[in-house]
Amino acid sequence: MSMALSDEARELLLEASQDPAGLILRLTAPGGSAYLKTNSRVFGDGSPDEQARWESGVRHLLAVGFVLLQGRK
Repeated sequence: MSMALSDEARELLLEASQDPAGLILRLTAPGGSAYLKTNSRVFGDGSPDEQARWESGVRHLLAVGFVLLQGRK
């Protein structure tokens, strides 16, 4: 069975694999915009479109079981 990942999921997974702790962090800025960060790299520019793009990548990784959800959010 072939498992095709979206470009965003693949890019996040590659960066997370190089992160010393193997974490993908979701950081919320004042005003409600959210960013993803892994391996000292920030994904997104705070705009709703970019936030949705990268969060879609994380949801894809969660759906295929390549990352696990931890924490409250």
